[in-house]
Amino acid sequence: MFTHITIKARLIIAFSLFGFLLIVIGGMGLYTAYHNVNLSSEGFKYKAAEGDVVRIKYRMEEQRSQLLLALQHNPELAMSKLHDHPVSKHLEAIEAAQKRMRELLHDYQAGITDPEEKRLADAWQSVTNDFSSEDINQVASAIQKNQWAAAEEGFVKSVNPNFSASQENSKT
Repeated sequence: MFTHITIKARLIIAFSLFGFLLIVIGGMGLYTAYHNVNLSSEGFKYKAAEGDVVRIKYRMEEQRSQLLLALQHNPELAMSKLHDHPVSKHLEAIEAAQKRMRELLHDYQAGITDPEEKRLADAWQSVTNDFSSEDINQVASAIQKNQWAAAEEGFVKSVNPNFSASQENSKT
């Protein structure tokens, strides 16, 4: 069948076939690259929002940890003598973490475009009683006034339950 075709024609047919395949495979590669870039940009948007949630949760945990450390300064506890710094160190750290959490929350809420995500963020904030900010401030105030029993009660009855609710509701 190919015995009657000249070498010139065979070379033209072979190079034309290779050129056609090169164009088809190149086009498929460009389409795939374009499609992956679109998927990546969508994925980055969700990863950024997830990162904001993680940072907010971290600041909540930081406040809670600092409250626990501040409660260890109770003079009735033997461990209070082990602290070589004033309780104000922990209270200042709480204030700084709260300020940073508010900034992160503002940035996160400003970046929300999806109504469902907005609803979930509002529900998270509501369930946690505005991320327990007021409760944390009340416990910190009780510590400053040396009202240790009131501080411990506020921590156990308000801060801890709100923190647990935050951990559960932020997973959705």
